[in-house]
Parts: sequence; structure tokens; C-alpha cells
Amino acid sequence: MAWDKEGDVLGILTDTSSLAILWNINTKNAEQLDTAMGAKELPLCLAWSSVSPLLAIGDLCKPIDVYNITWNIFLNRKIPVLGKHQRRVTGVAMTRQDEILCCSDDNTITVSSSDGETLKTLSLSGEPNDLKIGEVKRPGGNVDIIVSCVLARKTLFLSTLTEKPGEKTATAAAAIGAVAEADADHSMNLQFQEKYGAIVAHVWYNDGYMIVGFEKGFIVCISAHPSEMGQEIFSVAEYKTYLAAVAANQPFGKILTVGDHQIKVREMRELSDIFVIMEVDTEKGISTDLSQVECSPDGQLVAVASRGGGVCTYLTKMPSMGAAYGDTMAILSSLNQITYLGDGDKLSVSSFRFLHRESPRIASLLESEERFHWCNQRFYCPRIQQRGVVINIAIEPSLIAVGPYHVAAATNNRVWIYDVHQAGTNDPVAEGEYLSSVIDMKLNDEYICVMMEGRARLHRILNADSNPAVTFPEPSRNSRLLAAALSNHFLIFSTEAHYLVFFSLEEWCVVSEYRHTSLIRQVHPDQDGLRVTIFDDRAQTWVYSPIDDSMHKLPAVGSAIHYKAALWETFTIDRDTFIVYDNTSIYVYLLNRSQIEGTIGVLAVFVGSPLLYVFDVCDLEKLYPLPDTEQIGSIVLSAVFGTLLGDYLWLTAAGLTDSLSASLSMTLAIPFSFLADAVLRGQPPSGLQMLAAIPITVSFIGAAVVDNRKSSTSPSSAMADGRHSSASSSSRDEDAAALLNDDGEET
Repeated sequence: MAWDKEGDVLGILTDTSSLAILWNINTKNAEQLDTAMGAKELPLCLAWSSVSPLLAIGDLCKPIDVYNITWNIFLNRKIPVLGKHQRRVTGVAMTRQDEILCCSDDNTITVSSSDGETLKTLSLSGEPNDLKIGEVKRPGGNVDIIVSCVLARKTLFLSTLTEKPGEKTATAAAAIGAVAEADADHSMNLQFQEKYGAIVAHVWYNDGYMIVGFEKGFIVCISAHPSEMGQEIFSVAEYKTYLAAVAANQPFGKILTVGDHQIKVREMRELSDIFVIMEVDTEKGISTDLSQVECSPDGQLVAVASRGGGVCTYLTKMPSMGAAYGDTMAILSSLNQITYLGDGDKLSVSSFRFLHRESPRIASLLESEERFHWCNQRFYCPRIQQRGVVINIAIEPSLIAVGPYHVAAATNNRVWIYDVHQAGTNDPVAEGEYLSSVIDMKLNDEYICVMMEGRARLHRILNADSNPAVTFPEPSRNSRLLAAALSNHFLIFSTEAHYLVFFSLEEWCVVSEYRHTSLIRQVHPDQDGLRVTIFDDRAQTWVYSPIDDSMHKLPAVGSAIHYKAALWETFTIDRDTFIVYDNTSIYVYLLNRSQIEGTIGVLAVFVGSPLLYVFDVCDLEKLYPLPDTEQIGSIVLSAVFGTLLGDYLWLTAAGLTDSLSASLSMTLAIPFSFLADAVLRGQPPSGLQMLAAIPITVSFIGAAVVDNRKSSTSPSSAMADGRHSSASSSSRDEDAAALLNDDGEET
């Protein structure tokens, strides 16, 4: 067995067929590659290149075949490497330069290019097998390429393929039970104690160290560094009956061995520490003994084979992937499974055995050591008890998103959307294919926003014909998208031109724009989209409201440059609360609507209040005594109807007409209040009150006039006025054509 360089395809050979099986972990499909050039040819060994899609296969009748393998396609490139050996090829390996090394029963090792040219030949003292390539770092940054193999199951052969000119290979004797013999060809033979038995397998790790496994269950660690060449660093009796194979999981720093129907995992940094012991679920018997173990290059997958032909694939690390919307969330609970958790669903932890699925079976082997424990001499680890809805998906996603009724999974440029209420069908309710790779997704109850590099695509989840898909930023902006978020009513996005744009899902047009002083890197709105927390390019955090264009800067707490994101409270009573968090801390903020801010508030407190006493002394404006019960009731009644109801009426008027008309109507409250005081209380307004009312009225009218002029010339207003025009329809048609699939197919 051997994994390709991406860790997606497992190559498998059997001793009864000339077919090489290529099993794809993503699609769960097995392709068969016929390697025979004659009736009696059987493949014996294979190796993948670590830098290209080349697969080398050696067979019983001498030649080596090199295949160029692409994604589910076998190219018609088959290069027989002939005339290298007189007997069968027992091992093959490939260097980072795509040089092919072959060992044969004719006691030779040949080094060839991928085109078949012989580069080097090594003579051996016995029949070789288990051919491996290792790298040893030398002082000064030089790296030596060393080839190793097992001779006659008793001796470990080492030879340097590349070294500095004039360098002599070390010939130090082994410290404990190993005998080293060097020759003039810069090669070395290492022999071990007889109590270990025959050598079964060996593996390189950590730039110059090897683990050697023996048939009596022992494993021995030795070094290939010149100063300690051949020395035994560690040895232990790993299994009582037999040891089948060893492998190194370099990305996770683990050594794996198989034998006695078990997998044992040890720490590279401390070989005496056993990380995992796990029973392999096979029937006991000679025909079902374990035979091989292989780790993918990224260390995420481990394949274990038995002599009976079974192959188990284990997952060493579960991708951490999740998404949230309001009080619902979705997590990737298995490679092809998403668990949807609504309000009230809890996650509990209980022990479980490793889960095995269809052949090749998948198991979950969690990475953190703290998550494992022993119980009744069996190995257990915790799992998530799924009380929510489990959705089986067809692919291993690279990204997931969740809305109130749907879950979306994406890989590359494709998106699958599932209805959480139809989870039993395992069929997506909608699919989409986009022009480039999907980097983020946002959902609400009706829409999905798919973010790609520099742009976003907005369309309905279902019934896409009702509103054509739109791409943002619009071509007229001549800018790229930086961040986007989807609320219940708006798509909110930022551009490289410093704009924060609000696109109404109901009006299907841009309704508000705000230009910031720097780039906006993140956008985090509340559920309604009326308050937005933004992170800008200056590591500053702001809260923006499109209702009044207000922008409030958050006080610096902790290290703002390390802020990760923000989250708004969804509970009705606490909707003014939100959090900002970094890697270690959560900072809770509360919006105070009664806070006095700005120059006007400061002047009112520090200038206006002292002037009241000056006016009282000068008999210009008398201070009133403390209010009685009747006056307090009038104040409360005035606050309810004069402030709350007044604000509501103003917002309603602004929505029905425009801000100018609403503000003009607001100024009428001043003369009406004068009239009410004169009629009801017999207190006509003084000259000073009349004089003070003039600038207030003028300021209201002036601000509304300026705002109305800005709105009439802004792109958002123009788009709002012309959203039913033919030009807008044409723009939508152009945006709709940007999808690879027709909008009618994006269901």
C-alpha cells in the first residue's frame, strides 16, 4: 500500500491479481489499473512520487512501469523501465527529484530517472526488500540522501546517494548489540542481536533516525548521524506474538506499529510514551493477521491491511468545522456528516469505541491526548452525542454554513444546500457551481450569499427565478469586496473603496452607504442589520447604525489588533449587548442609548447649566422649584408621548416621505407647544423662548435640506429610484449570466 502526495488516493496491490487498486478517500470509489504486460505478471511493489502524480509499480517479470495519474483519469503514459535487473523487483521508492530506486533478487539496487535512464547501481551482499529513502541533515544545512533496505531479513543496509566531496562515511560500532560494517562504496551493513529475530520492516523519521521492527515483536530505534551511527537509542518488546509493520506519522510526531491485532502509537519525542493502543476489528487467525500500515503525507489518514485482504482506514484528526446563525449551529461531526443543533439542543460527552463504517472502514482517532482514557483494560475516547438533526452529505466539505432552515456544504467551487427538516432523504434541495473557489457562505431563511475571491454572489436558496442572482460589488463600483454579512433584511458588504453598503433584500436595491476612513476588514451585524460592528484596517473597532449614520468607536480593551470577531445578543431584552473576542478573552459591551456624547452634550453640561443660574440672578429666566407629583406625572406622560411616540412618528414619516418632510413636521412641535402653554396653562412664551426657537427650527430645516441633496445625488438613491427601470433589469440579467449554471438550475 502507498498514499499519493495529496493523501487522497491509496494504491493497493494484492498477491493474486495484476490489477492495482486506486481507492479515492473523497469519492469512496476504487479505480483499477491493469499493470500486466504478460499472463504471468503480478505486481509486487509500488511507490508514489512526493512531488508529482507519478506512480511506479514493480512486478514479477523484471520491469518497472511508471504511470502519470491525475484525478480519476489514467493518462496514456506508461514508461517501462526495462533491462535494470535479471530477477524480480522486490522494492521500489522515489526521491524528491522523481528518481526511481529499485531493489531486486539479483542483489542490486538501481537508481533511474523517470524516463528510464540508469543513474547509479549498487551491489548488495544479500537479497533486498523493504526499500526506503531517508534524509540526514549535516552541519551547515547540507542534506544527505540515504537509501536503506533489509538484506536477507537479517541485515540493515545503508548507502549515501548524495554527499559532500571527499566525505567519509562513519564506521562507528553499535553501542548495544548492533555490528556495523563499512565498505569503500560509502555503504554500511548493520546487524542486530539474535534475540530480536528477523527484520520485518523499518522506517525513517526526524531527519536521520530509524525505527526497526522485528518478527518477535521488538522495535529498535537507531541513528544514522555520523557521530552515533548504528547506536541503539531505544528498544522494547512491542508485541508478544508478532510484529507486522511500522510507520511514521511525521506531521503529528507519532510512530505507529501493528501486530497481535493491535495498533500502537508512540510519541517520537519520547518513544517510551504510548499514545494509543487500539484493537483492530478483525477475526483472529493466521489469514487475518495484520500485514501493513501506511500514513498519508499529511498524517490525517492511516491505512491498515490484513493478510485476508481487508483494509481499514483510520482518521487521525477530525477537521474542526462549524457555523452558527442566531440560536442555531451546525458542526462537522464526521467526515461526511453535519449535525444541526437548534435552540435547546445540548452536547453531551460519553465514551465510545472506534466507529467503523463501510469497507474500507472509517474510524475516528482524535488528536488530543487529554481526550483518551482507559476503562476495563480497553481504550475509549469521548464523542459528541448528537441530539440535533444529523445530515449525511455526499462529500467531505471544506466549508459549512447554517441558516434557520438550511445547512450548506462547500468544496472548491461547488455548494450543496440541505433542508434540516428533510435530513432523512440525504438529498440536497439546491446545488450551485460558481466561477471560483468558495471561501465563505452566509445564509438566512430565504437567501444565500456565497463569497469568492473579491466578490460575492447573492441569490435565493429556492425559487431563484423570483429574484435573479446578483454579484457584488456591482461593476459600476470598480472595486473588490473585502467582507460581507447577511442579516434578516440586508446584505451588508465592504469594498476596497472604504464603503460599507447595505443592500435591502425586500427592496432588492442598495438603500444605504457609508464611507469609512480606512478599509473595513470584518462586518458583524445584529439579526436585523440595523447595528453593525466593524473592524477596520487600523485595528479599531466601531459600531455603526445606518438609521442615523452614527459611528461609535469602542474603547480599547486588551489588544484590539488580535480581535477575531464580534457577536450580537439575540435575546430580546439584551439586544443592546454584544461581545468582541480574541484568542484568550471575551469582552462584553452594552450600548447605552442615554449616553451624552459629542460637543453639543459637553456644552450643555459645562456651559448651559451654569448659565441657568446666571439667568436666574439677572431675572432673565427664573429657575423653577422641584416638581410636585402632578408635574412629575406630566413629565412622564410627556416623555412617553413626546419622545417615544414622537420618534416613532418621525421614523414612520421618514419612511413614507423623506427626511426633509419629516424634519419639517418635527419643527412644528415648537409652536404647538407654545400654543398649548398659552391656552391650557395661561403662560404665553417669553421673548427669550421665541428667540431660542428660531435657531432650533432653522437647524432642523438646514440639516434636512443638506441630507436631501446628498441623498438625491448618491448612487444608492439613484439605484433606488431606478430599480424598476430597464437598465436595472439589464444589470440583473448580466449578473445572472455570471453563474456557470442557469438561474433556473440553481434550485
